[in-house]
Amino acid sequence: MNDIIKLLPEGKFKTNVICFYYSYFKKNDFKMVFKDDHFVVKFYNGIEIKSYDNPYGDDIKYLNKGYLKNYKLKEGDIVVDAGAYTGMFSIYAAKIVGSFGKIIAFEPDPINFEKLKKNILLNRLENIISINKGLWSKNTILEFNVTGKGSSSVVEKKNSPVKTITKISVIRLDDELKKVGINKVNFVKMDIEGAEVEAIKGCSEILKTNNINLAIASYHIVNGTETHFELEKLLLENGYNSIIGFPQHLTTYAWKE
Repeated sequence: MNDIIKLLPEGKFKTNVICFYYSYFKKNDFKMVFKDDHFVVKFYNGIEIKSYDNPYGDDIKYLNKGYLKNYKLKEGDIVVDAGAYTGMFSIYAAKIVGSFGKIIAFEPDPINFEKLKKNILLNRLENIISINKGLWSKNTILEFNVTGKGSSSVVEKKNSPVKTITKISVIRLDDELKKVGINKVNFVKMDIEGAEVEAIKGCSEILKTNNINLAIASYHIVNGTETHFELEKLLLENGYNSIIGFPQHLTTYAWKE
């Protein structure tokens, strides 16, 4: 079916075929339609999110089955979305945590960041803080491979085709949370294309002073090794248990006893 869809000319008909395919031929927990100038995703739990770009390649297929497999978001939760891309996880989480909760969304790719801001406005949400920076072990400037897709990455950490090289600000999560007045975090979702080890090194303070649940995409290869091996050691040093799960999008889940 995917091969047939690829052959279709770009346009409204192809978009509707894609929505129908994802809604009725895939084992998803949502239905998707294209209405007016944007996609509308309706989850079976009643949550509805909107996106100007096809959201299926974003986080929606990994939401409840992947990122939120081991933790159920609650009203009032404070959530960090590292690698927010176009905002589907942030928007979904924002609707659950409500006006008493908050989402801090980090997206370093300038193209994706503009899409993130537009989708936040489209969904009329005011409880998301969007930050155009990456997470790292120190506050500095790094070269970055801008793709405008989910594969954008710090160049030195990923062997990927070069699209456009720019320089971005990367920060310690501990420092940025203080800057925006956040001292409590309930959940961290992280998918940052190989930078996750450095990012965890930069948030030891918030990890030690909170009981945070984490879901970290850890299949990325850095220095020839999948990052979940180093993540497990770092998390243990900070007092966290961890397990590996969801092989479709290998994820490290972590928590304190």
